[in-house]
Amino acid sequence: MASGELSQLTMFKQRDIEKLFAACVYTNPLEAVQMCGWLRPDLLMDERIRRFWSGTLDRIRPEMSGSDRVTTEIISLAVEYDLAMDVVGWAASTFLYSALPYANEISRRNYLTVVSSKIGDLVKAIQQGNDGAVREAIRAMSEMDITRRSEIPVAFDVAERFDQVVTDGLRSVPTFLPSIDNATGGLERQTLSVLAARPSVGKTALGWQIARAAAYNGKSVLFFSLEMSSVNLWGRAACPAIGTTWRDVRAGKLTDNQREALLSESYKLAAQFDERLRIVDTPQTTETIWQTVAQLRPDLVVVDHLRLVKDAATSEVKRLGQISQRLKDLSKNFECSVLLLAQLNRQSEMRGEKRPILADLRDSGEIEENADLVLMLHREEFEGQVKPDKSITEVWVRKFRDGPRDVLIKLWFDPRQEWFEGVQK
Repeated sequence: MASGELSQLTMFKQRDIEKLFAACVYTNPLEAVQMCGWLRPDLLMDERIRRFWSGTLDRIRPEMSGSDRVTTEIISLAVEYDLAMDVVGWAASTFLYSALPYANEISRRNYLTVVSSKIGDLVKAIQQGNDGAVREAIRAMSEMDITRRSEIPVAFDVAERFDQVVTDGLRSVPTFLPSIDNATGGLERQTLSVLAARPSVGKTALGWQIARAAAYNGKSVLFFSLEMSSVNLWGRAACPAIGTTWRDVRAGKLTDNQREALLSESYKLAAQFDERLRIVDTPQTTETIWQTVAQLRPDLVVVDHLRLVKDAATSEVKRLGQISQRLKDLSKNFECSVLLLAQLNRQSEMRGEKRPILADLRDSGEIEENADLVLMLHREEFEGQVKPDKSITEVWVRKFRDGPRDVLIKLWFDPRQEWFEGVQK
């Protein structure tokens, strides 16, 4: 639309814009439906025009052919909604012959009205000095901005991006567990992977192992430890190296030699990981996670775990779905891989089958919908009372957008070393 036309439309009253829109729909209904089918009827204030446009969308389809049939339908609609005489007069007064500029102006005015209603929330948050509420109000207003237009890539643009991926090599962050990487290709960038298990099966241990292995091999990793402190998590890496446990450290049972060896191992690990591994153990929302990722631009983000992210919503189901969706959006925006740890419910036990399935993802089917890869852990040892020094952990690929699902991977798990390794076939 030309700037001159836009300036003229902004001078019109809303009811006049709607009348001219209806006139263009009546004059060229097929083009109006094809170009303006996105315009919701509820944005129109005039009840007759709103019903006329709704009926047009219902009865005139973009793929319809035959001018006589279309003309018959639009005349019938105009008569039905008592607009037949009016639209003829409105058509004579319009200076544009396409409904699209009028539809755009109607949509623009609706956007300004909705944003205006949110300004009060923004002003209140500013007056209270509530930075979080200010950012949330601005984010909500920006998400409503239908006037923004991003440049839509053509096929050649996508081919160039594909060329870069193929030329540069790996698009995924490996887990450095060959059996998992062979089955999944690793944790792909711009995707959300979910690692799920019931409590104490080893999801934190596996997520922490993947994070350390990635950092050790040159990847930048950001680990959000929302369940345990960073010191506790670090102990899971340092203590096994000298044959002790974090429990012994907490109880003060280390000898002087053990203490010296443990601190030496801790600083050695720090030197190996350097700045490539960062641990955040403070409460987080998806907003604060997003801000940290925007600052550090890691290759891999691990969130432990889903239910402890502090976003609010009207229900727990909606909350968990929103969190998983926002983390998926984050992965796409920053071209990183996100590994989200999640707890499973007890439905599998009620079924009499202890191996978890997708339905066991706790509280929200949206988690499954948003995830590109879902790995589920299971260990048979929990059926008995005795825990062996090493035990088999089953890793089930329950969802994989780019490959087969329900694939079983077996790993050895050493609880003292807090470490998984492949089972030799």
